[in-house]
Amino acid sequence: MKSGIRKSESKIWMAFLVTVSLAIVFRIAYVNIVKYPTSAACTHALNETAAYRSFELTVTGSTVYSADELQELFDMADSAYLDEREIVLSVHVRNTGDEAKRLDVSSFAMEYGYLSGGGINPDLFYSFNPDLSDLTFEPGEEQDILLPYPLLAENPHLILSLYPQKIIMEL
Repeated sequence: MKSGIRKSESKIWMAFLVTVSLAIVFRIAYVNIVKYPTSAACTHALNETAAYRSFELTVTGSTVYSADELQELFDMADSAYLDEREIVLSVHVRNTGDEAKRLDVSSFAMEYGYLSGGGINPDLFYSFNPDLSDLTFEPGEEQDILLPYPLLAENPHLILSLYPQKIIMEL
């Protein structure tokens, strides 16, 4: 008699687990498809302006340096934080907002096809921008800055944002 009760209990538990599993799957699908759908990528060519938060950014050029060239350029004794090759982007920035805003360049990243090349080289950033102590821009203020990144492969792209819209700057 005990075996009959255990079979019905196991059927109830199995039905409960299947119901809970389906509810979880449907909730995940709902969140991913309805609430937060995949956004289209917005790609900007070289010298084309992209809107990013309350800024306009334009990549106006790029230069590739070897670690040796950078050591000579900045009279560096230690190249431990330098990659074999670095790409330095010339970027024109303008605050289009009504109040002073800080531009967070640490959230930008390089992308090489499906590979991520990581973030900005902070040591080189201040070497290339010695007069820049803060990236706070007053309303309407414009400035050219240099952004150094490791160059890991050919045809890199600068990624400004991934969500809610992926903003890609081609170089």
